[in-house]
Amino acid sequence: VMWFDTLGVLQFILETRFTKDSRKYLMRPYASEWNLHITEVQDGDRGNYRCLVNTRPVQFRKIFLEVLVSPRINLNFSSSNQKIWSGSDLNLFCDVSGYPTPNVTWFYKELDQHDVRGKLLTFTCLDKTIKAEYQRIMSINVKYEKNRNRLKL
Repeated sequence: VMWFDTLGVLQFILETRFTKDSRKYLMRPYASEWNLHITEVQDGDRGNYRCLVNTRPVQFRKIFLEVLVSPRINLNFSSSNQKIWSGSDLNLFCDVSGYPTPNVTWFYKELDQHDVRGKLLTFTCLDKTIKAEYQRIMSINVKYEKNRNRLKL
């Protein structure tokens, strides 16, 4: 039995380790099982792994590991609380990361408008009557993170 990583590099032959990655190890709950375990899975672990059994004919199985990365808002590159002059235009930006790519949805607490989706939210010619707290929520259908800001005119 042989295990290969996503780059085709040999990881194990039987119980002999060829990888220097200590997060990877074999687990054998039964004599006929050769399970590859990866602890503390990282984004770079994503890809196809192969298990090869040296029989005639040779048997192999490809297993695709998809690593989900929780969404995060990068506050250093996202808009924060804003004060602007009446009649001005305003662009608000939400920089997010995660895998799969997070969906960003903007909601308005006091404005009666439809939800806006995307990393950029634009207001054109704002007037004094608009005072709003907006929320940006991002999700990848696994977990979501909220971030609220106030918009004052």
